[in-house]
Amino acid sequence: MGSSVRISWTDFPTVGAVEKVIHPFREVRRDEWGEILSGGNLYISAENEWTRETRAEIEAAMPENFERGSWDYGKWFHKTVAQIYEERKHIKEEASSKKQWSMKNPENPATYRQRMALHRMTGCNTTEWALTKAQASELIGKHKSGQDITEELKELGLITPPQTGNDPSGATDEPQKDTAHTKYTTQQ
Repeated sequence: MGSSVRISWTDFPTVGAVEKVIHPFREVRRDEWGEILSGGNLYISAENEWTRETRAEIEAAMPENFERGSWDYGKWFHKTVAQIYEERKHIKEEASSKKQWSMKNPENPATYRQRMALHRMTGCNTTEWALTKAQASELIGKHKSGQDITEELKELGLITPPQTGNDPSGATDEPQKDTAHTKYTTQQ
């Protein structure tokens, strides 16, 4: 019907943050008729230890005049820990949101996956296109955001601009469809 689990760690996160994660595992689980399926864990203990450096940082941020071991000391220690943890958590979240993905060797030729994505978007045979990774990535991003990339393809010389008059070659401003990869449906 359950077991005992001991969770211990050093410094952060706070005990409260860990309690939010482990609390659901303490509960009894029942089936639809109310019978006990599992009794959860009988005892889960969550405790953390503080390094000297972290404890000194927390005590420096606490209000003055508390003796270690007193009830007020413990109360203010835990409040200060929670404040410092939230500050660090927000700083870490902001740093991770500012971190940009960087492309390795953006001037190298476009990858096979980028070419295939452009093929699916345009219907053109992209095997002969001379694109860099950066150009392909920009085109894919624009198409995903709903923008028309036909003008960019014309500027890069990947599709031919419309011909005026009667052109026997049949060149148009529309991307050429790659019929080798077109899916056909049968009529029933």
